[in-house]
Amino acid sequence: LKEQAASIPAWIEPFTPIDVISLTQFVNAAFPLLDLSSKLTPGAGSNQFALAAARTSTGHPILSIDPHLGWNGQDGGIIWQEIAVYTPDIQFRGVAIPGLPTGVMGHNARLAWSMTNNNPLLYTIYNVKTNPENRNQYSYHGRWKEFKTEKIVMRYLENGQLKSNEVNTKRTEWGPMVPFSNRSVRLAVPDPTATIEQGLQMLRARNCREFRDALKRRGVSMWNFVFADIEGNIGYQYNAFVPKRDESSDWNKTVAGDDPKSEWCELWNMDELPNVTNPKSGILVNCNSSPNLTPLGEPLRQSWPINVSSYGPTTRWERLSSLLIATRRISPDRAKQIATDCSVPYALQ
Repeated sequence: LKEQAASIPAWIEPFTPIDVISLTQFVNAAFPLLDLSSKLTPGAGSNQFALAAARTSTGHPILSIDPHLGWNGQDGGIIWQEIAVYTPDIQFRGVAIPGLPTGVMGHNARLAWSMTNNNPLLYTIYNVKTNPENRNQYSYHGRWKEFKTEKIVMRYLENGQLKSNEVNTKRTEWGPMVPFSNRSVRLAVPDPTATIEQGLQMLRARNCREFRDALKRRGVSMWNFVFADIEGNIGYQYNAFVPKRDESSDWNKTVAGDDPKSEWCELWNMDELPNVTNPKSGILVNCNSSPNLTPLGEPLRQSWPINVSSYGPTTRWERLSSLLIATRRISPDRAKQIATDCSVPYALQ
């Protein structure tokens, strides 16, 4: 900021570590917040695939990274920028969110990784029951708790000027009350310091095992991860900062906050969530599709509650899978052609 002082807006200062932490929280919460406001547009999404060394013409793995986010911040404020990080122990090139100190997708000298949206249920909407004898209390899973009030300063940019507005909010143990409603929302958001620490560990990972170990830090809220290393390994991990929930309730709907069964339990750990390393087919494909379908030719024979994974097959997955399985050894040039294929099979019928 000091070096670029002459070319940046004055309102950026002061910029502190708190701003970095806040941005990290925003990135983790952005997609569940978008899901709360509206469902994903049908047909939109991201693609990724990995080919083991035995499936390529070069004898080295190939990873395709194809996130379908815009470059202008229309996807919930998420903007990509190309980034390179070179230190004595990190050699990374890829993309990042402006303001974050780590890369999001890309490669270092030994490993590459990609991500697609996997749509776990990272929030719960609670109906809040107020105590009829004390309007300042509500039922928290059958126990009376006091509402908390908090004054929040909302800052916004208007005509190049940074302005602010103070609002009073009522909060529960789950989170803030929805305005003009008897509902409250709880978000499953990781500790932002864990997000930054995990991001650095991912940049330093030397192989698929170390990369998956980094994911176990639980610093990232969601996403399907597909990765490959120079040792010839490929891997997939369904990542979700999602709690275990009582399966007798429909968590896609508003649940009763006074019901003891509506309380969250511990997180699903990474070994319990869908994952595979070096599938027999040598092909991993995920296009916002079900984790069971990611290893081609050998579906994962596991099941998870709908609030952990809700996607099924997608037309993009069907098209990519058919192209990848058709050729025994795929060259880098052919992989690029497949990654950029825009045929719509249903349009040919």
